[in-house]
Amino acid sequence: EKVLFQSDMDIARSYAALVQNDQTRASIFDKVQAEHDLTRNMILAVAGGRSLSDRFPAFREQAHSIAPQMAGVHRLQVDLLRQVRGAGGAEQADPADVDALLMTIHVISSGLGWTG
Repeated sequence: EKVLFQSDMDIARSYAALVQNDQTRASIFDKVQAEHDLTRNMILAVAGGRSLSDRFPAFREQAHSIAPQMAGVHRLQVDLLRQVRGAGGAEQADPADVDALLMTIHVISSGLGWTG
């Protein structure tokens, strides 16, 4: 429930936009979106809540407080992924871009509190 609460399908859509093939992107993202919605609805049915993390108010407040910063780091990561891929991968990309990309991975995992 907590991990699902932290998920943001708008941010997921921005990562999905990196997939160049429209049909592949839509096919996979639509499945992820449907599964996200189904899982959310099932958790709410089982937990009896109206919104995710109702049972965890401190967690919910902490997640809300860092959401704007996390969204910014995700946007940066998407941009860096686009740049590094556009350069032909990490070996050909500007080392500063690769380092920054790696740093965004650390920042996001720290902000979320998990690395999986």
